[in-house]
Amino acid sequence: VQGASSNKRLGSTEMTLKAGTYVFSAYFKAATAEKAGARLGYVPIGDDGTPGNYAYDADYVNDITDTEWVTKSYMFTLTEEQTICLVVMNPKSPGKDLLIDDASLKTEDGGIVGGGGVDPEPEQGNLVINPGFENWTAALPTAWDNATYNTGITKEASIVHGGNFSVKQDATATN
Repeated sequence: VQGASSNKRLGSTEMTLKAGTYVFSAYFKAATAEKAGARLGYVPIGDDGTPGNYAYDADYVNDITDTEWVTKSYMFTLTEEQTICLVVMNPKSPGKDLLIDDASLKTEDGGIVGGGGVDPEPEQGNLVINPGFENWTAALPTAWDNATYNTGITKEASIVHGGNFSVKQDATATN
């Protein structure tokens, strides 16, 4: 995500999640020798498709260098079924170029509404939703209509197409 004198955001495709607690994680590295910053969050999407107010982790990831990857996690709770887009902000201060890798969304008590194509649907365990940054758009919320996204759902080693993210069940989960 290119840095600028204003906040820049990278957002996922929309996903409808069940009520529950989620942990959104990603790895960060500065794209140049100048230190970068980042902040994790999400934006709720209304029934009419209108984005709501951003919900961010209170803590920024500061002083990210180009020498090693840094991981950050943001835990949030949805009290009811909600359509959201995950968001990574590259803040205007310091406003430097940022690399992002291995984003994931995990839950033990929530999940994707409708199961997201996973068969059988996990009953309990650690469901990992990997949104795949390669197909996110950096223009949220103003460019919803022009966004295109990759599809594909993965459960363990098998691939089932349909959906807007990958689902990988943790080895500790039960079916």
